[in-house]
Amino acid sequence: MHITKNYDYCDERGAVLYRNVRVEEFDAHGARLQKTFFLQRADPTRKGSWINGLGGVRRVPYRLSQLTQRPGQDAHVTEGEKDADRLVRLGLCATSIADPNKTDLAVFAGRNVFVHEDNDEPGRKKAAALSKALSEITGAVHIVRYPDAGASGDVSSWLDLDANRGLSEILERCEDSEATPPSHINGAEAAKDEEGPLPLYRDLAAADLFPIEALGPLEATARAIQAQTQAPIDIAANSVLATCSLACQPHADIVLPTGEKKPLSLCIITVAASGERKTSNDARALVPVKEREEQLRRQYEKEIQSYVDAHEIWKAERNKILSDKKLEPNTKKDALARIGDEPKGPLTPVIVCHEPTIEGLAKMLIGGQPSIGLFASEGGAFIGGHGFSEDAKLRTAAGFSMLWDDGALTRVRASDGVTVLSGRRVALHLQAQPDVATRFLGDRILMDQGLLGRVLVSAPDSTQGRRFFQKPEVGHNSAISQHYSRIQSLLDQRMPTKDGTLNELSPRRLSLSTEAELMWIAFADEVEAKLAPGGEYLQISSFAAKLPEHAARLGGVLTIYANPIATEVDGETMANGIMLARHYAKNRLRMHGATLINTELLRAQELLDWLCGKWVPEHGAIISLPDIARFGPNSIRDTITARRLTATLEQHRYLEKLDKPAEVMGKKRREVWQIRFQYFDADAAKVAKPADGANNFRNFCSRAVGT
Repeated sequence: MHITKNYDYCDERGAVLYRNVRVEEFDAHGARLQKTFFLQRADPTRKGSWINGLGGVRRVPYRLSQLTQRPGQDAHVTEGEKDADRLVRLGLCATSIADPNKTDLAVFAGRNVFVHEDNDEPGRKKAAALSKALSEITGAVHIVRYPDAGASGDVSSWLDLDANRGLSEILERCEDSEATPPSHINGAEAAKDEEGPLPLYRDLAAADLFPIEALGPLEATARAIQAQTQAPIDIAANSVLATCSLACQPHADIVLPTGEKKPLSLCIITVAASGERKTSNDARALVPVKEREEQLRRQYEKEIQSYVDAHEIWKAERNKILSDKKLEPNTKKDALARIGDEPKGPLTPVIVCHEPTIEGLAKMLIGGQPSIGLFASEGGAFIGGHGFSEDAKLRTAAGFSMLWDDGALTRVRASDGVTVLSGRRVALHLQAQPDVATRFLGDRILMDQGLLGRVLVSAPDSTQGRRFFQKPEVGHNSAISQHYSRIQSLLDQRMPTKDGTLNELSPRRLSLSTEAELMWIAFADEVEAKLAPGGEYLQISSFAAKLPEHAARLGGVLTIYANPIATEVDGETMANGIMLARHYAKNRLRMHGATLINTELLRAQELLDWLCGKWVPEHGAIISLPDIARFGPNSIRDTITARRLTATLEQHRYLEKLDKPAEVMGKKRREVWQIRFQYFDADAAKVAKPADGANNFRNFCSRAVGT
C-alpha cells in the first residue's frame, strides 16, 4: 500500500491542524484494489513527524483559510478533497466536510452553499446529511446532482466525460439545482440516513478567544509565557491571573457597592487535555513564588532551632513550677505568669500546595502562612483524591466556599476540639483533563452546595500540531522579568495582620471609583436580567449570581498588581474585570451541555476512541468482548461493562454484530462485532472495505507514523 496524497486541513490563518492521508493498493496491472484514508496530526516533539488520530485537535472544513479569505462567496461542498481541489482549479470557492456533526461550520453563515452529490446511495445519504447540517447555519443550501455521471460518478468524473465541460457548465448545473431549506430536511430524509452512525453526544462548540487585552498590566506577561510554551493563551492567562491573585490577596479586600468586603482570591479551573503544556505555564508563572518559598525556608531553618530551645526551656520551667509541692496555688499562678505564654514557632514556609484535604489545609493554615495558593497542573489527583470522595466532598466544598467568601474556616474535631480560623486567603488554579473536569463541573452535590458558582472555568481549543519551535523575542523576556520583579515585591511586602497575631490577615479596603461603581451596577443589572425565566444565564444561575463579584475581584487583582498602594479600582480596570467575567460566563455556557452528558456515553466514547485509535490499526476491524476486557481502556476491564458499552455503540450504529463466529488474534470468538468504518470517519482511519483490507491496513499503519 502506498500514500498517494496528503490533504492538509488548516485553521483560519493557514496553519496546518491535521491531514487526511490517502493510501491506495494496486495490482500488478495498475488497477486499484483498495483505497484507505486516515487522519494524522503533527508530532509536537519531532518536526516533520506525524501521529495517527486527531488527539483533540478541532475539526475544520477543508480549505478553511481560503473560505475565510472569501467571505460571502458561494461555497461548493464536495464529498472528497480531490473534487474540491478540482473545483478550486476552475476558480470556485470549494471545500469538503468529512463529518458535519463534528465540524465547526460557522464559516458558511450567510453564504449560498452548493452540495455536489455523488451518484450512488452513499453519496446521496452524505449529501442529505451535509445539507441538513448546513441548513442550520444558512438557509440557502442546494444539492447539485449528476445522474449522467455514471454509476458512483461524481463532479470530477462528470467533467472528465466531456473535455468541453468547465466552469460555465458547473455553474449552469448549480443554477438548475433545487434549494433545500431546513424545512425540507424532514423525518423521511432522516429515515433514509438511518444506516449512518448517530453521534454519542454533540461536540463542544469552538471556544471564544480569550480577551487578552482585558488583562491590562498582565497582558504582556501572558503573551510572553504563551510564546514560550505555545499553549492556548487561556492557559497562560489563567496561570498568570491565579499567581497574581496569590500575591495580591493578603494586601487588600474589594468593597462592593453593596457594602460587602470580599477577598481578592480567585478560584480558576483550566480544562485541557494531556500534552497541552499545562505544567509548563504554571511553572513559569510561579517562579517568583518558588523563590519566595525558598527564602522563607532558609529563614525558617534559622528560627526553628531557636524556637525549639526556647520551648524546651519554657516547658522545663513550667514543669518545675507545677511539680513543686511546696508552692501554694496562688504562688504557682504568679510563677507561671512570670515565665509567660508558650513560645510560638515560626510559620511553616509553604506558600503553594498541590492536593490537600480540607483538614490538611486547615492544619497548615493554623501554623502556616496566612496567604497560600493551591496549584495543581494535574488537577485530577486533587479532584479524584480523598477530599472529593463521596463521603468527604460536601465537607471539602463547604470549606473551600467559606475560604472564598471571607477567608474563614471552622473545624470541629473530637481529638483537638474546635478551631476557628479567620483572616486567611487561598487562591486556586486547577488544571484538569476534559473527562475529569466534566464530571467535576457536572456534580450535582457541588452545584447545589455552591462551590461551582465560585469557580472561573476556561476550556480552550487545542494548539497541538501547531507548536513548532520559535526563538523567544527579547521583549518577551523583558516582560517576564518585570513581572517576576513585581510579584516578588508583592510577596516580600509585609502582610497586614491583626494586632497580637502572627498570621491573621487584616487587609485594607479597596473601593470602586464613582465610574467603576456605576459600571459594576449596570453589569449587575445586566446579569440579573439574564437570570429571568428564559434568560441566557438561567442554566448557569449559581455561577451567574456571583458574576458581578467575580468581575470586582478580577478588577481588584489587576489594580493591586498595577499599584500595590492603590485605594480604589478605576473605570478602565473595572471594564477589564467585566470583560473577563463575561468571557468566563461564555465558557460556563459552553461547558454546561458537556457536564450534562451521561457518564455511560462518555465511557462509550472512550471505548470508541480506543477501537479507532489503537485496536483497528493493529488488529483490524473485528472485535470481541474478551479482547475489550483484556486490552481495552483501563476503565473497561470486565466483560459485563464491555457488553454494556458495546450495546451502546451498536445502538448508535458504530458497531454491527456479525451473525457468525470469527477469528480474532488467532482465536475463534463466538460473539464478534465489526467496526463500521464505511460510515464512520474515525480519528484514526476511514476504511472503505474493512473486511478485505484489515491486514494490509494494519501493516501500513505500523509504518505510517513519522513519515
